[in-house]
Amino acid sequence: MAVRSLVPAVLTLMMASADIAPGRQVPVAPPPREKGPSAADIERMVARLGGPDFQDREAAQDELRVAGERALPHLVKSATTPNPEVARRVAGLLNALRPTACPLVRELKADPPFPIHGVRFSPDGKHLAAGGQFGVAVWEVETGRLVRQVRCNGEIDAVEFVPGEAALWAAGVWTRIDGKEKGGGGTVVRWDWGRGKAEMFAHRMWNTVEDVRLTPDGKHLLAAAGSHVYVLDTATGKRVHEVEVPSFRATRLAPAADGRRVAVGCVHGTIALVDYRTGRLDREWGIPGEEGKKKSARSHMSGAAYSPDGKTLATGIAGYSGGWVHLWNADGELVRHWRAFGAWVARVEFDPSGRFLVCGGTDNPNWQEDVRAVTVWAAGSGRLITEFRIVRNDRVADLAVSAPAGLFAVALGGEVRLHRFPHPAWGDLP
Repeated sequence: MAVRSLVPAVLTLMMASADIAPGRQVPVAPPPREKGPSAADIERMVARLGGPDFQDREAAQDELRVAGERALPHLVKSATTPNPEVARRVAGLLNALRPTACPLVRELKADPPFPIHGVRFSPDGKHLAAGGQFGVAVWEVETGRLVRQVRCNGEIDAVEFVPGEAALWAAGVWTRIDGKEKGGGGTVVRWDWGRGKAEMFAHRMWNTVEDVRLTPDGKHLLAAAGSHVYVLDTATGKRVHEVEVPSFRATRLAPAADGRRVAVGCVHGTIALVDYRTGRLDREWGIPGEEGKKKSARSHMSGAAYSPDGKTLATGIAGYSGGWVHLWNADGELVRHWRAFGAWVARVEFDPSGRFLVCGGTDNPNWQEDVRAVTVWAAGSGRLITEFRIVRNDRVADLAVSAPAGLFAVALGGEVRLHRFPHPAWGDLP
């Protein structure tokens, strides 16, 4: 009986198939409708914010609040409306969206944990490495899985991935790794984390290596140690150049996209531009208003980063005047500046589009509870987009960005937080 009952259905299906003649257009089901209101619906909601009926204005505001980020481009476009009622309600909706502009994706922790000083994404965005006090660790970005961790006797201030290999350079002050003597003073170690093997790459820099960066062509590794910038051959670790900068301490490196120069952030509020191909110091300049001060009273240049197109250099300072961000053009001329934190800026990084600038720092020099730790700004206007606060005695040690992953990483105490970049519409906010 069960077989007989299937026959009519099969015949019906065969007949329906036979009715489809060659060349005849087959009806296609419409694509599923996206969840949430359409762009036209949102435009009507925004228009209703200035309508004559109070209850309808309230209802439209509630509907836009529920629409969330989907309504953001329309709200930003209406932020400059001459209608005061619409402008007031749009401003309130934008302020409500700010806390979620850069959502937290996940937190990464070492096992056992250690204070983290430096972080970096792999070129493909699939892994993130961190170095710090007595340890180096690598995680998978997508899953948050701890891939490998090694303990070392030393301070690791910066890490950089070796392109195309399961390896990285770890720099700082090393004494031993995996129980074996590896050197002392300013040292860069090449760690093959795929096999768990470490070997000396460059050493005897006599000062702590505070930052390492790979040049855009991948041929050289730049290291900032003491008053020098070292240009190292990535294949052999040999020194190609050793450039002295106008400061006793170089703290941050920012290779330019031109494949020739690197901006060096130094203490005493100095920026040096070094040609790492020739090993020469191109020029130097200082922060406006700092020139007449004693060196001991000048601001500390703690952050430096080029925009993806190489046309803008962002620097962050820590000093008695507070934490300021300065944007410079390719000729070293000041374009824009603003106060990002009350106390100091620790790190700055552009997002992959160059529309946003992520800053890590603090409003309170005593690292007390409930202070701002990260601020995100529209680079074109210097407008604050969002901020993160911390409620414990930690500080932002480093920032890293990844275009393939679409994330930025914040090294905060003994963990790394991964956040998404803001919606591009935030960059159009006047």
